[in-house]
Amino acid sequence: MSSRVYMGSGRPLEDELWLLAYAVDAEGRLRWVASKDEELAARLPKGFLNQGAIMLKPYQSCDLDFGELSLDSGFGGDIGVATSPPTSHVLMKIEVKVHNWGTSAFSHFRPGVRGAYALKNVAGREGLATDYIVTGAQVKHASSGPEADCLIAAFNIDEGKTGNPTIEVFDQSGFIVRKRLGALAGSACKHILLSSLFPELRDRRGPLTLRLTDESAVVILSALHIDYKRRDVAIDHGSDRFSTYIDYGCL
Repeated sequence: MSSRVYMGSGRPLEDELWLLAYAVDAEGRLRWVASKDEELAARLPKGFLNQGAIMLKPYQSCDLDFGELSLDSGFGGDIGVATSPPTSHVLMKIEVKVHNWGTSAFSHFRPGVRGAYALKNVAGREGLATDYIVTGAQVKHASSGPEADCLIAAFNIDEGKTGNPTIEVFDQSGFIVRKRLGALAGSACKHILLSSLFPELRDRRGPLTLRLTDESAVVILSALHIDYKRRDVAIDHGSDRFSTYIDYGCL
């Protein structure tokens, strides 16, 4: 698998939108950053790399193929983009390619930690720093092998805090099971197959909803849904369970 990031400016708040793309590993260590890649200028349109950052004028866009950047072969981690001035997360897109299946999945980024802090005191949230959901997960196995699974990604975007997130699983009848994922340092990430984390979910009928909570750190949850029979994948970027309280003024 490999990932490609698409970045666009739309109509920025200022004359230019400045972006700093980076990649971190499972321990939260910075493994790649645009400002330190000496070959990046050759991979971007002329003039887009300025003082170590990507500079986009209104309505401009560019892409970065992380399979071609100076990362170790087999690297697995998470990708972020810091911006100035603030911009919409939906202008940043991610494409994951599964080369041996000849397929790919596409989605947009999630908001940064500042947006998450704005939700912390919403009524009914009980002070949780993280309350994320992913839907449509499937875990199916047959005698011939796996038919469907879900690769979940938990990313602690709260750089200065160590998280200890809990994941809960629900089906159409309600709550099934929960499990701690263990300590997750600031900027660290974990990628886990749902069938490995919860072997008891194999062959449970119907789609599953996953809920990730953490009391102190902001951890975002996303999922790559894997269909082995169709040899296809789909992405659920996950959402904060209370995000609509800001978007639509829910009571």
